[in-house]
Parts: sequence; structure tokens; C-alpha cells
Amino acid sequence: MGSLHGDGDPRRGGHHRLRGAAGDAVGGVLVGSVATVNRWAARNAGRLQQMWMLVLTVAVAGLVAVSLAVAQRASLAAAKAAEAQRIICETGNQSRAAQRQLWGLVLELSAQARPHPTPEEQQRAARFRAYIDATFAPRDCGQLLSGVPSLPTSTPSR
Repeated sequence: MGSLHGDGDPRRGGHHRLRGAAGDAVGGVLVGSVATVNRWAARNAGRLQQMWMLVLTVAVAGLVAVSLAVAQRASLAAAKAAEAQRIICETGNQSRAAQRQLWGLVLELSAQARPHPTPEEQQRAARFRAYIDATFAPRDCGQLLSGVPSLPTSTPSR
């Protein structure tokens, strides 16, 4: 048994917080418990390793499954956004075509009102028509997936 006063020798229970018989009892249980756990761990090391490998495998598989689900949703959202962008582009092209028709009608009526325009008026009307054609030119909606649709780069001189 350990000493009642704790002489510092752990083999005799000298380092217990509780002194005397109570300290010996607690120390014996703790030392016995640690030894028991160590023996159990030594006997079951292979099983413990297998259990941890199974836990890690399940965790990694779960992470992969969640990543695939998130990637699939992101891909679907991107496809829907691309389709919406294409529809918007085509709607814009229809609007630009209507604008070209409207301005073409205005230029035609203007030409009818003045059957004999001067060369300067003809030149101004041609520049205006070129400006309208460039401003309301249709965009390439197929180019949307590779970037921003190209805008007309040239504007006629005035």
C-alpha cells in the first residue's frame, strides 16, 4: 500500500492528490485502467486501424459525393444562365432589326419628300444610313459562351 503522507515514490502512491487509503484506491484504479486500456489497444491495434480507415474512407466518399452534387448544380445553373443570355441576345437582335426598319422608312420618306437631293444631302443620307446600320447591327449570339458579344467597331465619319 502507499504511504499515508506521500513520500514522493509513485510506486508507493506518493504522488496522489488524495493521501492515504483513498489515494491508494484511486491510484490503483487509474493505473489499472490505463494498463487495461493499453493492453486492449495493443491486442486490437489492427481492428482500430481498420475502423479508422473505414471512418476516413466514408468521410472522403461523403465529401466526394457532396462535391459532385454541388458541381452538378453549378453546371445546371451555368447552362440556364447561358440559355437566358442567348434568348436576351436574340431578343435584342429583333429589336435592332425593327430599329433598322424604322430608320430605313424614315430615310425613304425623306428621300420621297425631296426627289432631287443635292450631292451633299445624298452624302449626308449615306453617312446616316451607315451609322444606323452600324449602331443597330445584329450581335453574334453564338459567341456568348466564349465571351461578351462583339459590338460594332467602326462608326462612320461625319
